[in-house]
Amino acid sequence: MAAKRKYSGRISSPTVEDVFQVFLTDKAAAGISPATVRAYSGHLSAAGAFLDLEQPIDQVTSWMVKQAVAEMARSDLSRNSIRSYTATLKTFFSWCADQDLCHVEVQLFKAPESVPETYTDEELKKLLRHPARRCSFAELRAWAIVNLLVNNGLRAASLREIRIKDVLLDQSCLLLRHTKRGRIQMLPLSGAMSAVLKEYMRSLIDTGPENWLFPMLDGSQLSHNALRHLISRYNASRGVTKTGIHAFRHTFARLYLVECGGDAIKLQRLLGHSTLDMTKHYVRLYDQDLIADFQKHSPLERIKAKK
Repeated sequence: MAAKRKYSGRISSPTVEDVFQVFLTDKAAAGISPATVRAYSGHLSAAGAFLDLEQPIDQVTSWMVKQAVAEMARSDLSRNSIRSYTATLKTFFSWCADQDLCHVEVQLFKAPESVPETYTDEELKKLLRHPARRCSFAELRAWAIVNLLVNNGLRAASLREIRIKDVLLDQSCLLLRHTKRGRIQMLPLSGAMSAVLKEYMRSLIDTGPENWLFPMLDGSQLSHNALRHLISRYNASRGVTKTGIHAFRHTFARLYLVECGGDAIKLQRLLGHSTLDMTKHYVRLYDQDLIADFQKHSPLERIKAKK
């Protein structure tokens, strides 16, 4: 078993901020995705409004962190934000313990379970309607992206990384090389989705295998902000006020379980979840067996039937 890397900075009494920068470097070197590293950095910066980041790391106590979390709870931060910040603090201080820098216990903040936003059937009809024959490339691209989000529930980061070579239409599959878990994933494409991609790809000027499937107009990679604005403009043009990209992922899960009769295990694999936790959340929300069965066992229905 390989020995754990120990902090070897030259600062004699490093602050929380000093050590956190080493933590970020260590995580980046271990292969953690840049998006996760950025999230860690943003979370600590936000937590810095409640926890003194300039104090020496070896002077931080579990009680100090608990007080900081209590202050967050009394502030106007959302419950989910506090949970994210405490999760990052827990990861960071666990790493610090491995480095023998300090021993701080961090409890995860319990945020109430929320109902994920999804697109309605009426909104989906508007968004999936075929564009006009002489539409712009930008509109056709947005239409193809929305179709893919509905068909497969991709994360935005995974969608942006797809190259032409990853579209395997002869196998009705899509290869995802960039996933949250860092593992290559093969996703099935329905016949309808394959047809959409074939039509869209005919509009591409250069279909070299290394080119991006959904590029910027100059051929460069679509940025996260550009994708967000693209979806926002496209939805507004179709008369849909929702603009959430991740809402398409939740919508896919709802439709897969409710309308298509899919099961939780396959949904977990399709969404690329490492555990069944989020999938179980979807199943609890969209348990159609319970809803359908209740009609027979409803006390009110039974009383009215007797009358």
